[in-house]
Amino acid sequence: MAPYKPFPFLELCPELRNAIYSYAIDWPHLSAAFDEIQTFQEQEESIIKRCTTTNTPSLLLLNRTTSLEAHGILYQKPFILSSPPPYLPQSAKPMDITAFVSETTLQNLKFVVLEMDLGCESSIGKRWLKTLETLLDIWCERNTLERLVVRARYVSPDRSAGWTFGNAAHHGSVMRVLSRIPEERMKTKNMAQG
Repeated sequence: MAPYKPFPFLELCPELRNAIYSYAIDWPHLSAAFDEIQTFQEQEESIIKRCTTTNTPSLLLLNRTTSLEAHGILYQKPFILSSPPPYLPQSAKPMDITAFVSETTLQNLKFVVLEMDLGCESSIGKRWLKTLETLLDIWCERNTLERLVVRARYVSPDRSAGWTFGNAAHHGSVMRVLSRIPEERMKTKNMAQG
């Protein structure tokens, strides 16, 4: 029996390696982690820490060449954030997005999609506001953004039926989130060049 011989991956043409990277790596789906934390929020803090841990794909850890090539492909993919980190009663505030994605990674993103469903849940406006403020602070410090897409969906409660204090507070939070989006001016790569 012949001894095991590793496959010469780096001898493949760059186009084929890039296609493999594109299929093999992607950004984590943070919504699943957020849902798991919501489920376990009554549990011990150690369980919550386990939920915030994301694994680095092995492909990014093999060697310098593979890591650089794969990172180049990964950063071209959209990073989609479809919900904000959950609110934890024991900490009296929403979790920070940097508990899941490092500041450096957030600053190196080129394409970000924020899918903000600002529905009827009372804390969602506050959670999105905290997440948006954190992201803007990080990106104002340094960013490589080429494209930022914000999809916000909000239908305000019917005023004719009367609002509760909760409705009014939620509406105020949502309006603060939405007002931050057009007011913030960030220099992206394209804006700096143009």
